[in-house]
Amino acid sequence: MDLHRLVRLLTEALGPAATPERVERLAVDLLDGALADSPRLTGAEPLAVRAVTLGVSLRDCASRLPATVRARAYDKVRKVAGHHVRTVGEEAARYGVCVGEVGLAVTPVALVADGGAARDYVLLARVLDAAAEHVGAHAVGGFAALVESGMTPGDRAFLDALPDALAAAPRVRAAVVCGSTAAGVHAAAAERVAHAAFVLAHRADGGPSACARLTARCNATRAADGPGGFHGPGEGDAAVTVALAGADVLARARLDAGPDAPFDAVLAALPGAAADAAHAATAFGRACADRLAERSGFAVRFGGVALSLPDAGDLAPGAAARALLGAALRRGAALAHAHVDEDAHAAGLLALPGDAPALTALLLDALVPAAAEGRARSVRLLIIPGARVGETADLPGVGRVRVRALPR
Repeated sequence: MDLHRLVRLLTEALGPAATPERVERLAVDLLDGALADSPRLTGAEPLAVRAVTLGVSLRDCASRLPATVRARAYDKVRKVAGHHVRTVGEEAARYGVCVGEVGLAVTPVALVADGGAARDYVLLARVLDAAAEHVGAHAVGGFAALVESGMTPGDRAFLDALPDALAAAPRVRAAVVCGSTAAGVHAAAAERVAHAAFVLAHRADGGPSACARLTARCNATRAADGPGGFHGPGEGDAAVTVALAGADVLARARLDAGPDAPFDAVLAALPGAAADAAHAATAFGRACADRLAERSGFAVRFGGVALSLPDAGDLAPGAAARALLGAALRRGAALAHAHVDEDAHAAGLLALPGDAPALTALLLDALVPAAAEGRARSVRLLIIPGARVGETADLPGVGRVRVRALPR
């Protein structure tokens, strides 16, 4: 029996007394006892986790000297995350969980290294890349700046450094928060992001895959995972977050509803499937955080579970079906104290021909409505030199994409 199925059985057995905290505590207690004789759980449907991300605060690494910032950042990541990959692997094996990516996220570096020159940010990106490689993480987010209202000289230096930094540091993921509902969208920042993506796409050491690691964001959420994730200033010294793919949760709902079930039956099963998956992911995430805290000596807390919005796919195409699925997913997530990342993991990926003009306008077309409506939105400009509208391309770390036309 896997963790997902155990949580469901406990919820049914406890009935009205099945609070999330009680279910999680009982599940972990039962598993800890059962695992004394069997180090691995088995099950036909193991819980699929898209990513487990350790957020690390670099606020105590700030200094007027860029070299000091780099040394402190590398040391802090190495100490906090040194056992992260090992811990996630061990807990995943114990609980029968399949984990897709084990990553890191740090405090937005423009807050930590503000005042540095562009070259200093490039060197910092290389240091973060080396730290991620040292601990075995797939990627590190947080090479970011928050410029929704304006830019400091350090922010401008950060934006100037983006092409060189992303070309030199393949594990680093960059983000620029260009807008929010309170501040609106900072058009100058969006223009800088579009320019950086265009330059990066046409570099010999860059290309489309490097562009996919640069994200423009509006109403940035707390999620540390994903291309534009970072460890928020209010998230403590370190936190483990677990990300579930909405597509996997939807697949579970389809199994629960039965073969060839209609859309309304799958929709009815989705909240339960989402709650079960989130409960199980919470128990798994808490175990990872507790074990990592013991090993690292740092206060590592559990940062929560994030579910991405699923695509209706062949169930019922269209925006209305997606909205209904999103509402059902949010109901299930609320039952488990999880949150839904309104910014779907792949929805913000725009594959464009290499000679695409008006990239800034395209970014603004995506970010401005999100700011007006209070929605989170991320956009990645995946520029493919030499490609034509309608063509498809298979890119490392991205998958298959179709080149789209710019709106007129």
